[in-house]
Amino acid sequence: MDKIIQFDGNILPADLPEDWRAYFHNEPFEEHLCYGCNGVYTYSTSGELNRENDSIDNDDTVSAIAITITELMGGEWMDYYYVVHKYLLDRIRKYMDDNAYPEMHELDW
Repeated sequence: MDKIIQFDGNILPADLPEDWRAYFHNEPFEEHLCYGCNGVYTYSTSGELNRENDSIDNDDTVSAIAITITELMGGEWMDYYYVVHKYLLDRIRKYMDDNAYPEMHELDW
């Protein structure tokens, strides 16, 4: 998945203090992003997003990636949806841990 999901290495604070935004290069999944979607994924250190818009953006980004994986590997895109979502959470958490971000992670898988 690392070839499909190219993290740009920047995680920035979102509008709420417990939320952080990760930015991804939108190729090759940009063609599956809805109109106006930006391919940004919000990670909440509290384990729950408080803004509906962030949740919708996450859903659009994960769906676009899952559809791309389906095109490459076959199957149903929903089969990949939860795998992609967990992958993004784990990857962002690891990056934040490796780079001394605040120790507020309450997400356990």
